[in-house]
Amino acid sequence: MLSYRTICRAAILVVAFMIVTTMVMAAPRLVVPEQEFEFGFVPQNSRITHVFHLYSKGDDSLKIIQVVPGCSCTQAPLKKQELALNDSTELEIIFDTRTYLGGVSKSPVIKTNEGPPDKNVRFHADVVARPDSTYPIVIKPYKLDLTQLGEKPRSQIKFSIQNVSDKPLETKLVASASDLFEVTLPKSIPAGQASEGTLTLKKEAMTGGFEKCLTIQLNDDKSTRFTIPVKRTLKEISSGTPVLPASATVSGH
Repeated sequence: MLSYRTICRAAILVVAFMIVTTMVMAAPRLVVPEQEFEFGFVPQNSRITHVFHLYSKGDDSLKIIQVVPGCSCTQAPLKKQELALNDSTELEIIFDTRTYLGGVSKSPVIKTNEGPPDKNVRFHADVVARPDSTYPIVIKPYKLDLTQLGEKPRSQIKFSIQNVSDKPLETKLVASASDLFEVTLPKSIPAGQASEGTLTLKKEAMTGGFEKCLTIQLNDDKSTRFTIPVKRTLKEISSGTPVLPASATVSGH
C-alpha cells in the first residue's frame, strides 16, 4: 500500500504537469482568411485601398505588435491591436500608385505575439499611365471625384464603361467601401458599346472626405479586374480649406 506521503507527491506532480501542459497549449494564433487581393488595372497618381480581416483563433489573446508595410508608398492602419479570443479587426491597406508603371506587388508583414514565422497579406496592381487605352474596357472618368465646392450636396456620380472588345462582357462588383457608397453596374455590355454605372454616397458619407476605391471584375477569359479610385473633399465656404479625414498612421512603432 502506498504511503500518504507518496500519494501526495504523486498528486503534486500530476497537478504540476497539467499546469505546464496548459501553459504550453495556451497560445495566440492569427488567422487571415483572405491573404491576397488583386486590384487589376489602376491609374497612376491614385490612392487605392483594401481591407483585410484579421482573426484571433488561438487559446490566448492576440496582440498585433506591428504591421510593416514594406515601403513608403503603402500604409497599413489597424482598427485595434489587442484581440480577445475569437475577436477580429480590420487591416486597411492604402497604396499610392504614384508614377509606378506595370505590375506592382507588395506584401505587408504582420508581427504578433504568436511569434515567428510572421504572417503577411499581399496585393497586386497593374498601374497604367493611359487608362483611356486599356483593354477590354475603357472607363471614363477613370477617377471618380465627388469634391463638394459649395453648399449644395454632391451625392452621386456617373461613369461609362466602354466595351472595346468584339464580345459581350458582364461586370460584377468584387470590392468597395460599402459603408460609404453604393455602386450600380451594368450587368452586360454589348461588344463595341458603352453602358453606364452609378456611384451614390450614403447619408453618413456626406459630412466628411475620403479616398477609397471600387474594384470590378469582367467575365472574360482572364477575369480581368479594374479598380476605380473614389475621392471626396469638402471645402469650407469661408476659407476654401479642403477637409479630408485625418491621415492614417502605420500601426506599430
